Amino acid sequence: MCLTMVHCLPGKDIELILKVCNLILMNEIFRDNDCKVCSAYGDWINKKNNNLKLNDQKNLSEKEIMLDTLVYKKEEKVYYFSDAVIMSIASLGGFYKSIYILKLFPKRIRNFVYNI
Repeated sequence: MCLTMVHCLPGKDIELILKVCNLILMNEIFRDNDCKVCSAYGDWINKKNNNLKLNDQKNLSEKEIMLDTLVYKKEEKVYYFSDAVIMSIASLGGFYKSIYILKLFPKRIRNFVYNI
């Protein structure tokens, strides 16, 4: 969609348009900055992924804040608990996609381990 826009807007700075498109397509991680593990994970994943916007959990809806979990938003999908960790790491690509193997475990067990 964004590349199509570049061709439709003559005379515009292509780099600026691509930057705007990148902001639109950017994934987001919402973390609890008071949690040392959550904060460290957010810093680590942010260093690895250039297409990630790091946000505080306070920027979520009240309902999502009450979940007290890491939240990962990718395009139109929202992931919570262990799914947020798995999907955010898998988005790094390459070797990191091997984390999908954890999806073989039932979500209930994964989330139990996540909450420990």
